[in-house]
Amino acid sequence: MPEHECLQIGGYFLAPGTPPDVLEIVREQVRREKDIRAIRAGRQRIADGVASVALQDVAEDEPSNDPPEPLPPLEVAPEPRVEPHEWRGKLMNKLLPDGYRTMRERAEHPQRQQMHEPEVRARVNGLRPEPKQSLPDPVLARDMRPRLSAGGSLVKGLLDEGAMSVIYAPSNVGKSFLMLDLAFHIATGRDWRGLRIKKPGAVLYIAAEGGYGFINRVIAVKRHYGLPDDADIPLAVLPCPVDLLDAKADRDAIVRMIDDVTLEFEQPVVLLVLDTLSRLMTGGDENSAKDMTAFVANADYIRQNGCVHTAIVHHAGKDIAKGARGHSSLRAATDTEIELVRAGEGMDKTFSVTVKKQRELSGDEVFMCNLKSVLIGTDEDGDAVTSAVVEHSAAEGPRRVSTDAKIRHNVNNKALDILAGLIATQGHPLPASEGYPAGVSGVTEEVWRRECDAQRLSKAEADTSRDRVFRRAFDQLHFKAAIGTRDGLVWLAT
Repeated sequence: MPEHECLQIGGYFLAPGTPPDVLEIVREQVRREKDIRAIRAGRQRIADGVASVALQDVAEDEPSNDPPEPLPPLEVAPEPRVEPHEWRGKLMNKLLPDGYRTMRERAEHPQRQQMHEPEVRARVNGLRPEPKQSLPDPVLARDMRPRLSAGGSLVKGLLDEGAMSVIYAPSNVGKSFLMLDLAFHIATGRDWRGLRIKKPGAVLYIAAEGGYGFINRVIAVKRHYGLPDDADIPLAVLPCPVDLLDAKADRDAIVRMIDDVTLEFEQPVVLLVLDTLSRLMTGGDENSAKDMTAFVANADYIRQNGCVHTAIVHHAGKDIAKGARGHSSLRAATDTEIELVRAGEGMDKTFSVTVKKQRELSGDEVFMCNLKSVLIGTDEDGDAVTSAVVEHSAAEGPRRVSTDAKIRHNVNNKALDILAGLIATQGHPLPASEGYPAGVSGVTEEVWRRECDAQRLSKAEADTSRDRVFRRAFDQLHFKAAIGTRDGLVWLAT
């Protein structure tokens, strides 16, 4: 068969190069369908009397004039119903990329199949709490005390731990890129626009739009923040649609996937991203109270049983002044709502970001961002393959919430002075390639970090505490465009 022709099996058409195990699944489905059709045809032949004539034709003796004895009724066990989501899931397991299939195989290892056994469940409980099955005791007024700490925050001043948020915008503004940028900072524990990540952890991103092209976006973000392509960060992407309209479809599978990712990275999943809402309730009506409340109920089920913050990426309505598209029950259930609006025209990819709703925190913060193109590589025809990343404007930002801004300013200046001294004494010219300024010297990030330790940038004794202080200074200097970084190299911005 020529390579450009599709392979037809029954009523199914498969692309060239389809894996053999997928072909076998389709063939088995076709055989089952043929068996069902044959049973139905046999019943019809008996009903029409054709079967009795066929029996007379094969008799060994002379045909008898006596009427044939009636045949016993044909009894066939009913074929078990195969739910659409089971059929889709069976195929998706075969079509997922190698990295995720490897993780799934590890999750299905006999030692992990007993996920609900006490000893294995205890491992998961050590990373994230088990949701309570009964209502807690009420808090009496006399026992209430002010909550002064941000212990329940995921991103201080922006997102709460275990809450639900919605980020919405018209098409092609940059909502998915901004959400991925925030997810990257949560996974790596880096401050986001000067806001502290209070609980760094693993992220599960369900990219229902974009498919496997979403992988290039992750590569672009890594490169933008100076990490190699194979950097092991606790971020997992599921690049396919799921069904969160039907409670019997995929919500339990997502909770199990949260467990799998938790064990894979050996740290809790703190953020689940659902991108976009329209691809997660296919066949539903976003304007219907029944369908939207069903989606919200399934999202709440995952949020509560997975113990995660759930962020939903959504489209704006035709009139963006009226907010996100669809029934108002979504906004009523949302703790944080973030709106993106295109600010530039034509090729200008600038957009504004506004916190429109905060249930427990202050809102109305506005800041500006821009989409920057990143070259990923070239395809087989030599054409450029690109993606995009979010660039934050240092001129505007959300309200600064840190109470030790003065101390942090002094730490940042000291780290910058240490870097300047290193470049003056040990600096090497940067590579003469795209992404590096010409005629500028720099040092590696590791050399800078070790020198900061030697000069006591942080007075903490624990290595993790000193590394956290250095990382915070690094992020804020990079955010303020005081330094440049790429592929592990650092230099002073000109």
